[in-house]
Formats: sequence, C-alpha cells, structure tokens
Amino acid sequence: MAAPRGAPRSRSVGTLTGGLILAVTAVATGSIFARHSQLDPLSKAGWRCGIAGLLLVGPALRAGGWSALPVGRSLLAGLLLALHFGAWLWSLDHTSVAVSVLLVNTTPLWVALLSNRVNGEVVAARARLGLGLGLAGAVGLPLIEALLAPGGPTMLGALGPALALLGALGWAGYTLAGRGVVREAPLVTYLCVCYGVAALALALAAGLSGRAEVPADLAEWIPVLGLALVPQLVGHSLLNWALQSLTAVMVSLAALGEPLLASILAWVILGEVPGLPVLLAAPVVAAGVLTVARAENST
Repeated sequence: MAAPRGAPRSRSVGTLTGGLILAVTAVATGSIFARHSQLDPLSKAGWRCGIAGLLLVGPALRAGGWSALPVGRSLLAGLLLALHFGAWLWSLDHTSVAVSVLLVNTTPLWVALLSNRVNGEVVAARARLGLGLGLAGAVGLPLIEALLAPGGPTMLGALGPALALLGALGWAGYTLAGRGVVREAPLVTYLCVCYGVAALALALAAGLSGRAEVPADLAEWIPVLGLALVPQLVGHSLLNWALQSLTAVMVSLAALGEPLLASILAWVILGEVPGLPVLLAAPVVAAGVLTVARAENST
C-alpha cells in the first residue's frame, strides 16, 4: 500500500545512514573547491547551482510529476538556496574555512526555532537549553575572533562570520520550505527547479552588482565543476533525499559532520589551522545542537 501523499518515506536505518555519510562527505569538499576558484562569490555560487540544475534537466523530464510540484514553495526554496550559497561563499573570502563552516552549520538551531511555525513540527521544551547553548556559541565565536584580532575589533572582521550566519538562516529556510515538497513531487524534478531558480537569482544578483564572471580557462573551470558535481549534485541532493524520511532538524543535524571534515581538509590541503576562537566555540555549539537532537528524538 502506497504511503499517503506528504507522508515520510520508509527507509532502513542502514540506507539512511549510508546516504547521509556520503552526503556530508561530499558537502565537506565545498569549501576546498571554493578556495581554489578566483571567481566572485555570487558568480561562483551561480555556476555551482546552474551546472547542477542543467545536469538534472534530462532526468527531471523523464521523471515528470510537474503537476505535483508546489510552485510557490519550490520558488521560495530556490531563492533561499541562492541566499545560502551566495552568503556562505562570500563569507569564505573574509574568514577561515573552520569559522565559516562551523557557523553555517548552526542550521539545526534555526530550523528548531522555525520548524514549529513553518511545518508544525513540535520542538520539545528542553530543546530551549540546547538552543541557548548553540546560539551562545554561534554569537560568541565572531565576538571572540574580534577581540583576539591583532588590530582589534573591526566591522570588516565581523563580515565573514555574519555572512556565514546569514547562510545558515538561508539553508534553514530552504530546508523547511523544501521538506514538504520532496515528499509530494519527484525529487529530481524539484531539485532541477530549485537549483535552476537559485542559479537565475544569483546570476541576476551578480549582474546587477557588477560581479558577473565566467571562468576564463580550464584551471578556473575545474573547481567550479567540482563545486557543481560533488557538494551540490551529490551532497545537497542526498540531503534533500533524506528529507523524504527524516525531520528537517534531524537532516540539519546530520550535516554537522561537515565542520569537522571541512576543517580537517582545510588543514591538510590549504594549511589552515583552526584558531583559538573555533576551539573555544565549537564545543559550546556542539553541546547545544546535541541537546536539541536529543530533545527531537524524544518527541
């Protein structure tokens, strides 16, 4: 008997675990590919979403299901995805990989705050402690960075962390907007539309701001294609696949493996050693998110 429309898809624990591990591993490479591209962040994000969306056109046409696609929520999800990638890739120009990926992955906290209003998902009362801890760490990290900066606190020094937090809010909204859609329409059709809308929004933003750029040679195309194929087409698509079976909070929680993996990759490949602010804030953020997760599991 088929599950009711909009109901969670039944999948085994092993299947979901394997899919999420692959998703998080793929997503963790995003900051490394981004660091190797010299394009403006808005253009970088636009090419990332645009190439992935184009590669899904054929599968989406075969899958069909266009009539089942909620147009309003799909367009909103695409715009929020554009906000996420535009802000996050921009943050990488102004702060370290470790700081950027830690803050952009505070998404579970924002999802927990918003999910009750948006999707009617109940967040347990004891999750408030976790939210408080996580938000304290998220806000404390840029403050510690500013206080420890060699030249003292500056607005420019706060720009990178602020953009990463904006990216986290974009991802939280995108996750909440899309969770219902991926349970009603074919996943590949939704992703094709969503990635396409994000690419168009980013291209428009880049053009209006005078930031539109095209990769000039093969050396520039390689990291751009890497962004589109690995973290986007594989990683983010699998996170949406997991939304068919899990709550938005749990999928966002699973993505918390990205800060650790991305920081390790940045250390090994880019020589970026996590600084004292990250080492101080990361345990607080992790404790907050884990508290939210335990509360979510108990409901």
